[in-house]
Amino acid sequence: LSIQAKLDNAGLFVPQLPGPAELNLEVSQPTGRLGIDANLRATELSATATGALAEPEDRLSIEVNLARLSAFAPDLAGGARLSGDVSALRTTPVLNLTLRTDSGASARLLGLVAAGGQGTNLSVQGDLPLALAAPFVGDRSISGDVRFDLALRDALSLAALSGQVQMTGARVFAPIAN
Repeated sequence: LSIQAKLDNAGLFVPQLPGPAELNLEVSQPTGRLGIDANLRATELSATATGALAEPEDRLSIEVNLARLSAFAPDLAGGARLSGDVSALRTTPVLNLTLRTDSGASARLLGLVAAGGQGTNLSVQGDLPLALAAPFVGDRSISGDVRFDLALRDALSLAALSGQVQMTGARVFAPIAN
């Protein structure tokens, strides 16, 4: 299976990413395994996913590069890169993903997500600027840094979440609506 798609203006779907975008997707079964080769290219973004997920030793490698964080969070300079892989332990997805920014901030997600949540074992650690939340806070602004070390064990619920979150220099500006 081969799919190619071109879009003159990706900004119609993601306003922060105006300009052309192109997707190429190849799905094959050369050795009985489902192989995936996907590439997305846009003005400010590139993404690839290559590999397979049919057998326990298979991996799908992922890399996403964003040229300018300021496209989503105006107060942040430089770009960001998400990289890692997804594998399968029987039918359970296993994640190993790392996010790094040009300014040195980073986060890592590691673990498995069990079907129905029972047996889930995820951990996420990192140190990120709070300004990454800009797209979600509307006309408010937030600054400072957050350091976190969290774990989700045995269920996909808030009760199964444990760990620490520390903020430094946190400031929130919330204008009064008239």
